[in-house]
Amino acid sequence: MAHSYARLTAPRRPARTVVGMAVGVWCVVALAMVACRGTPTPPPTAVPSPTPTTTPDPRRAMDEAVFTVSLDDRLLAVETLRLGEEAGSLIAFSELVHADAARTVERRTVVLSELLNPLRYDLEIGALGARSTWVGQRDGDIMDVLNNNLAWFGPVLVEDLSPAPDVMLESAPSALPFALLALRDYGPEGLEGSLQVHALNVLEDLPVSRALTATVDVDRQGAVIGTVAVEGHLEGADEAAFTIWVRPGSRALYSVELPTHRPSVWELQRGEELTSTEDGPDSAGTIVIQRVGSLPELPTPAPPAGDAIRTAIAFTSRDGTQLVGDLIAPPGSGPFPCVVLLGSGGITPRWDPGDAVANRGWAALTYDTRGLGESGGEFVRDRPAQQAADARAAVAMLQERRDIDPQRIAVLGIGAGGLAGALAVSDSDGAAAPAAGAAVLASLPGPGPIFPNLAQHRVDAVLAPYYGWGADETARYGALSVTRWQEWLFEGADEVTLLRRRVSLQPLSDLAALDPAAALAEADVPVLLLQGGDDPWVPEGSARALAERATAAGGRVEARVYDELGHDLGMGSAADALLAPEVDDAIWSWLEAILAP
Repeated sequence: MAHSYARLTAPRRPARTVVGMAVGVWCVVALAMVACRGTPTPPPTAVPSPTPTTTPDPRRAMDEAVFTVSLDDRLLAVETLRLGEEAGSLIAFSELVHADAARTVERRTVVLSELLNPLRYDLEIGALGARSTWVGQRDGDIMDVLNNNLAWFGPVLVEDLSPAPDVMLESAPSALPFALLALRDYGPEGLEGSLQVHALNVLEDLPVSRALTATVDVDRQGAVIGTVAVEGHLEGADEAAFTIWVRPGSRALYSVELPTHRPSVWELQRGEELTSTEDGPDSAGTIVIQRVGSLPELPTPAPPAGDAIRTAIAFTSRDGTQLVGDLIAPPGSGPFPCVVLLGSGGITPRWDPGDAVANRGWAALTYDTRGLGESGGEFVRDRPAQQAADARAAVAMLQERRDIDPQRIAVLGIGAGGLAGALAVSDSDGAAAPAAGAAVLASLPGPGPIFPNLAQHRVDAVLAPYYGWGADETARYGALSVTRWQEWLFEGADEVTLLRRRVSLQPLSDLAALDPAAALAEADVPVLLLQGGDDPWVPEGSARALAERATAAGGRVEARVYDELGHDLGMGSAADALLAPEVDDAIWSWLEAILAP
């Protein structure tokens, strides 16, 4: 059953004619702009500032403008702005490409009114063939916002945000909102004085329309001759949110400084590079967005180094989907014991262990999750049963290889990969007995259905502390997310349509039927559970509770907790280890004992 929730309440007013016409053309224009990539604008010649004008030309100021985005002098991304016009509406488009291993791409499309107010705002953040989406749609003096972040359990629609924002000012740095802010009407004398508007961060999990004051400081000079500074202060903040440097005549944006950039909760979860290198992974850093004459080449990720032998691997899952990855083995002909690596989930590259596994005398199979990278199929959030079937196919393939010892194959998963691993070594779903001889599973939630238990836990223990929500805000977000998802499942909906975006509810249904304790009770191989004691993403004591439940049912499950470690158990903290060195030592000692030759 499909439900349409373009609005969950009755329409308030017939103010959609202009918006609908403008929004109806944005896709065509955006595609045209993507196809038409001209030569980047050369750097401007320093000339005296022209006489200010109250009617700047957006095309002159923005179209084909290119920018770099840096954090503490480290290049993070490059961005190109383009403009188009259709049916009397101006449409702004931005493409921002990250310098990360996944080459993450952010695409923004804004349908603008004559006053440059956003009528509809679409943001897509994609990598490896999958993408999350955020949408803002204006209706008179209010705006509705859809968050369909694939790192979260399901879509969240926040309605009736008032007053409707004049600018979409995101926590993810982009030149686009600042270029539009520079073009706004600051008064009859041009770029002077101050501007009072409202701004909204569409990436915020519970967005709020906040008052923003942009003040022109003509005495503060920028790096480009003839530019003036505009400083932005958000309501309730002690420090300036940003400073932009703009040429008064053309209103062209030349640079932006974000002095206290704070990584988002999702960046912190993934351990991404968009964090300060000076004061720790969750500290504020200084973001600089700089207009340039041409885009620099993004750094190419260095190929893996080391002595391990890498062999490209392709295998087929039981539904015919092809998975692609690498077998990383020590030098020699084997046969080697082998671990199948199942990463933390989400839109992330395959887990690359470097030489950490080979140095222990083991081989490692790592592969792209289905629908990501080189693997076939469609990526769908939170489908552990499907990922478990892929892991079983990986083990079956390894058993046929001469360089792998078929009696010494283990599954090693963390986070979502840990859930998939629990199912892969279980026959609770009626699958054939797994071929793996052991499993090491990290950062699993405790007993009980994953949904709604884990979703509500993360609202209370992760999102609320990060944003500083009080009891009322936490309850409101819980009602917009967990409670609403439960209502949809109760109604029998298998998908919903929100702000013209279709979203499947099958992952929520799957998680509601999944209890990791039940899966581990059915495991017929030894299992080692690992948990960080400083991990807010799963309930405290989850590993021990799962082990007790599984042992009582006759399973061979033990748990170990590392008090000082978080959800990732130190992944990436040491070049010669999969996880933190003390965790690695425990894993290999346990595997060598369980799967002794």
